[in-house]
This record gives sequence, structure tokens and C-alpha cells, in this order.
Amino acid sequence: EGYPAPLVRVVEKRKPVAVTVTKSRPGCYLLDFGQNFTGNVRLQVNGMEKGRKITLRYGVEAGDLALNRQRDATATDTYVCKGGPAESWTPRFTIHTFRFAEVEGLPGKPGPDLLQGLVIHSDTPLTSSFECSDERVNRIFRNCVWTQRANWIDLPTSSELVNERMGDLGAVQLFAKSACYHTDNAAFLRKWFRELQGARDRQGYYRRHAPFPFAEDRLSYGAGFSDAGILAVFDHWWMYGDEEVVKENWTAMKKYLQARQDAHRRGRGRVFGTSGGDRLHFNDPTPSRLIDLAMLALDFRLMAEMSRVAGNPINHLTYNGTFVELQTEFRKNFVNEDGSLKVKSQTAQVVALRFGLLTDASRTRVIEDLLALLAAKEGPASSGMTSGALGTRSLLPVLTWTGNHNVALRLLQTPKYPSWGYGVDQGATTLRSNWGPTGKKRRAQDPGLDQSFGAVSGWLMSKVAGIDTTIPGFQRIRLEPWVPERQEGEAGAASITWVKAHYSSRRGLIEVHWKRREDGSLLYECDIPVQTTATVRLPASPEASVLIDGKAPGEDNRFEGGFVQTEKKGRITLNLVKSGAYRIEVK
Repeated sequence: EGYPAPLVRVVEKRKPVAVTVTKSRPGCYLLDFGQNFTGNVRLQVNGMEKGRKITLRYGVEAGDLALNRQRDATATDTYVCKGGPAESWTPRFTIHTFRFAEVEGLPGKPGPDLLQGLVIHSDTPLTSSFECSDERVNRIFRNCVWTQRANWIDLPTSSELVNERMGDLGAVQLFAKSACYHTDNAAFLRKWFRELQGARDRQGYYRRHAPFPFAEDRLSYGAGFSDAGILAVFDHWWMYGDEEVVKENWTAMKKYLQARQDAHRRGRGRVFGTSGGDRLHFNDPTPSRLIDLAMLALDFRLMAEMSRVAGNPINHLTYNGTFVELQTEFRKNFVNEDGSLKVKSQTAQVVALRFGLLTDASRTRVIEDLLALLAAKEGPASSGMTSGALGTRSLLPVLTWTGNHNVALRLLQTPKYPSWGYGVDQGATTLRSNWGPTGKKRRAQDPGLDQSFGAVSGWLMSKVAGIDTTIPGFQRIRLEPWVPERQEGEAGAASITWVKAHYSSRRGLIEVHWKRREDGSLLYECDIPVQTTATVRLPASPEASVLIDGKAPGEDNRFEGGFVQTEKKGRITLNLVKSGAYRIEVK
């Protein structure tokens, strides 16, 4: 068969935005491309004497050029001129991740046409956009997209460090759904799932990397990354509705889940493999035992859902039954009599809420504790977030889902450390991993980009823009933007008053736009593709009136293209049964 995934190729060309003299290195010039990306450059010179040597060096930050951040690579290319008329040269068999390129060996200051940046990655088409009234949030979304573009090069890698350019299960587990919003990854991930199956060990465990690059590694599995073998397949199915992918991976997932459950029963409290845990937390550790149990419960819950298309009714009943058993075990081991958790980390509260491990009474108490923990850690220079990559992936969705959307927006928009906005204000054009123990400044061995906290873009699309699906594949679309209440943003963060976004789903293009007007009314516009239906849920008071395309619904609550349901819990529901564009006003 032919190659089953998009080819790796040059997908964009960039010109330098600035050329300066390197003060610490005479005869060297620094070219700033304005964006961190992965690829290489095209060197173009004219009239150089034969034998002149031109040296190119690369860095994510200007200061990187004085260090060797890429471990085993010098990130240096050398070209010896042949002399005569125009010469053009591009390095072969190598790529670099960089924003800055330093040139040495020129007879004088170069012009902006000396180097052309070549952006290289798997040619997966971009499928979404997000814009809002807060430019910092727009840059956060762009940083998430560029982080994926700089990492997903034939394999879903985790960082630009040369000896980490391997398919990383930990990164995929955290980032897969957001990545499927950014670009069309249907074929890319389906190809990688084959490699994922081939990288399993004899017991059926998914190992840390796929393809697995090492000859032997006794503890190459563990919660926090191995579970990507199930979570990533579920995310692919949810976004693309491709049942064949679930069926292709079903046997491998069942074997892994059985081995995982057997290890849990034998372990008697011991940690499963080498647990990835809640890495990059900010002095707020969560016990690996809690994460192991929570992830195992989530595995069974997702397998019960996927059994509807790949398994049988017995699988569905069995997996749901085991999930209930693990719920009970979690409550016994980690929940106090008053409903609070015994572990007081932010990630513990988030995971317990997100994975459905609590009773209704306990859920209320844990929500209160999470809000209290965030408030207690907040300060003049601190955002209040202390969760690591695993907890932060679900932090904002949990806050939104539990009715604390304004708290989630505050954490999104804050420029305080640690936060997404902090990196943006520091000039970062991709996401960085220096959220936790690494501190505010990068160390020489730290990567310049990391996907660990990139799931925020998926939350922006599904909750702030409100583009999601009710069933896998976007045949029944869920349009439910969580519009913030009118309030003043904190210092340096403007309140979000409008959002415009689109997503090119497998069913077609979905476009949305909402705006909170000065008089407090809400304008909502959407366009849904053919052969789909949509449920629109918007904030509305009991006294609110609704206009669809300038007309009020009829006495039977119907309008051309759908009908309105009774307002519940401060939201009104409109069911759209015809494709096309709609203009909805809530006054």
C-alpha cells in the first residue's frame, strides 16, 4: 500500500522580521523570523568568493545561541561557497526548531532576503480558527497551534530536543483532542495507531514511545502515558466518528485493559509501572496511587462507550460494572466521611470531578475545596494554579462544567505566573514546559516548546466558542458557548465580549460568532453543514425574548429550521434541524 498518512513537506515560507548585529560575537548577524517553528532555511547569496565559509546556528530564543540546548546536536549548518553568481542552498537530512538564526562569515550586513525560513511538518490541513476580544487569548490559541505544528512531524513528538523526537504517548494523551481541532489528523493518527500497537510489550502494555526505540526497558509503561492507547483512540473516534479505527485497535485495547486490571489486583496499592504522574506541577504533588486508580477507572469508562461500536453488549455491561467497582474503591481509599478528598492537591480535586468518581454530595464539597485551593494560592504575582500537566488538562473544563466559568476565564486571561498568559507576555510564540519545578526561566536543558499544557485550545473551541458534538463525528452538533457574565477583567486582562471561530469537521464547515452587546443582549450567529442537526444552548433569563433571523418563534415555539425548548437553569435551547446560517438574538 502507499504511505497512509500526510507527507512531511515544506508547508510555509517565512521572511525574517528583523536583522541585527550580534554584540557578543563580532561578524555575526541575528535574524528573527518572529515565530518559533520547526524546519530549516534556504540560504541565498550572490557574488561570494570561492571557498568562503558561512555558518548558520539556530535557537528558540536569542540566548540559545550561546548554549547547546538541543543536547546531542550542535544546531549548526555550514556552507562553503562555490563562488560566482547567485547561489542557493538548503540543508538536507536535518531539521531545527528555532525562531532566531545566526549567520557568521558574511563580508557585510545581510539583507532580509539572505535567509528564507521553511516551515516543515506533516501536511495536515488546518481545520479551525479562534478569535476573541482579548488579544492575549488569541495569542494563546495561536501558540497551541504552532506548538503542534512544530512537533507533529510524522510522529506526535513531545519537544524539539533531538533525542526526544519520538512518538510520545504522554503528549498524545494530553493533547489529542485539541490537536484534532487544530488540524485534520484522521490519517496521521490512524497511521500512528499501527505503530502504537507494534510498540506494545509481550504483556500487552503500551510503552512510553511508539515506535519503541529501545532494545529493552523493563518499566517502559505506566499511568500518565500508557493510557494514551485508549484515550487517543477515543478522542479520534469522538472527533471523526471513524468506527473502523476503534475496531482496528479494539483487540489491543482489550488486552492492555485486562493486563492493566490484573496488575492493579496483584499490586495491592503498588504503583503501576513507572507512573508519569502529574508532571510539571508547581510544588503541589498528587500521589501516583490516586492517579493510577483514577486513570484505570477512566479507561473502563471509555472502553464501555467504545464497546457500542466495536465490542458487544456483554463488554458494555462488564466494563460499566468494573467502572462502578473502581468508583467504590476510589471513594473508600481517597474520600473522607464529610465528602472531601484526603489528598489536598488541585489535581486530585480536578481528576476526581472530571472522571466521575464522586457521589453527588461529595462532588459539591470537592468543588468548594478546589475553589478554595485556587484562592489560597493566588497572590499579587501568582495565578493560583499549582496543578501539573495532567490536572491542568481538565482544570478549565471542570470549572466551566461546575458553573465556575468566570473563574476559568480569569485563569486563562491572567498574566500572572504560572499561566498561559505569562508565557505570551514574555514573548513566547509556542508553549513552553517551564510551568512547574523549572521555574520562571528556562534552564539550558529545558525544551523551548512543549505540548503539556496545550489542551487549553480544545477548551477554547468546545466551551468558549462552543463547538462540540453530541455523538462522535459531528453529525449531531452541540453549540453551547459559555458566555461570561458582564464584569471587569483583572489588571491586564480585558473581559471577553465577543468570539468568532470555525471548525472544518468531517461533516463540513461549522462557523460561530457571539457578541455580548452594550445593552446586555446577546447576538449569536452560526452556520451548520448539510446532513447535520444542531442543538444551540444560550444563556437567557426567564423573562428573555428570542428572535431567530429577526422573527419571534410561533406559538408552538417553532421557527423555520427548528424549534425552541423551554428555558432551563438559565439557558435556552434551540434545536436546528436544517442546515444553513442562523442569526439568533437573546434580549
